[in-house]
Amino acid sequence: MVRILRQDELDRLIRSHRNSKVSLWVTSIVALGVYIGLVAAGGPPMIGLVLGVVAALLAVSPQRRLLKELGLTTVEAKRILAAERERRAGSGKSLGHDRSQS
Repeated sequence: MVRILRQDELDRLIRSHRNSKVSLWVTSIVALGVYIGLVAAGGPPMIGLVLGVVAALLAVSPQRRLLKELGLTTVEAKRILAAERERRAGSGKSLGHDRSQS
């Protein structure tokens, strides 16, 4: 059973999820660059790994804050997003680009 969210809550969840994915990609690329730079400079590789983990945790903190605010677990949020994605795909709309409401 998927919990039903109000439309504004669903929109916030979708937007936060999209922003979180972008943040994680950017963070991963930057962390990889820092890691390669540290290794090339002869620095200890563990520092780069620790910095990458900390940066990734910071990148997902807004998403976690929203889930807590909405009273959702990560599993529930994934189910809601999957159900919404399926609903929009079935109606010919892509995630986040519903022009009929404009």
